[in-house]
Amino acid sequence: MLWRLAIVGFPFIVLLLIPGLMYGRSLISITRKIREEYKEAGSIAEQAISLVRTVYAFGSETKLIAKFSAALEGSMKLGVTV
Repeated sequence: MLWRLAIVGFPFIVLLLIPGLMYGRSLISITRKIREEYKEAGSIAEQAISLVRTVYAFGSETKLIAKFSAALEGSMKLGVTV
């Protein structure tokens, strides 16, 4: 009796498992891309903070803010796809 239930249930398990694995792999790749985008934005912020006097002396605040915002745009676009 239990083997009949197993025969009936096995195709449903396969139908749920395969899309789940595919979704998991795509989610992992998107997460890696998002992490790279945040790493780039973090390095821009780190450089700006460590060289704050130079940035202020040359009046590059708006340029650095625009560069930082552009770096975050990519992660926002990828975050929407998730």
